[in-house]
Amino acid sequence: MSKKRRIMKRVIIPCIILLVIMILLLLQIIKRSHRYWYVSQQLINGDLIELKFDSNSRKPLFSFPGRHPSIIIGGGDYRLDIYFIYKKLEYHFNSPGSTVLINYWDNQFYIVSVAWESIDNERRPILKFYILGNKSRLKEIEPEKFPKSIAIPNIEYIRNYPEIEEPRLINPDLKKFRISLIARLWLRLEKGVPYHKTEGGLFKLYEVDKEFLIEYKQKYIDPYWTEESLKKNYPEIIQKEK
Repeated sequence: MSKKRRIMKRVIIPCIILLVIMILLLLQIIKRSHRYWYVSQQLINGDLIELKFDSNSRKPLFSFPGRHPSIIIGGGDYRLDIYFIYKKLEYHFNSPGSTVLINYWDNQFYIVSVAWESIDNERRPILKFYILGNKSRLKEIEPEKFPKSIAIPNIEYIRNYPEIEEPRLINPDLKKFRISLIARLWLRLEKGVPYHKTEGGLFKLYEVDKEFLIEYKQKYIDPYWTEESLKKNYPEIIQKEK
């Protein structure tokens, strides 16, 4: 074997090995870890939809368990994808923040999410409102265009607080309701009070005025909802995470 071929061999083989390692690392970087769960949800018109939740993120390249915190290299890029079928049309969207409401009004799906934005140099929660189009495109809308009669969050509690029956308790007499996300959503829609201004403090939660909630309920909720339909509006887990 000539000297030139030996030199080429010494150079090419390490390059091939390096290329293989880079390809394997790239495949690992783009690989995502998934968790799924399914929820049965009744819409305001009485129709049922089955929501598929796909919580996914990039897998870490390396994870070294240790004391707090563990050392993790790579990964991240968390997202929550939501899928469902309605009237033979397939819908899918990437949850913008924490989706707390999906419902149907005037032949249109409406969505509410809680997102975090910088306000006065601080990360604060805000409510965002969307329309979901036939091509699974989310279009952000102004709060004034959101139907006030479907302003009853029905998603977050299943995921984070399955033991709380708050969506069933549309009762302004209860303090639990007056400090709820529902009450603060009504205040945002009717009075324009920003959500981050109703967070309350460390030892005292923001409590929405009882008379305001009674008036809102009588005007927007009672004409469309019965006690039974409000109970059915509370989603039901049909298959837990896997």
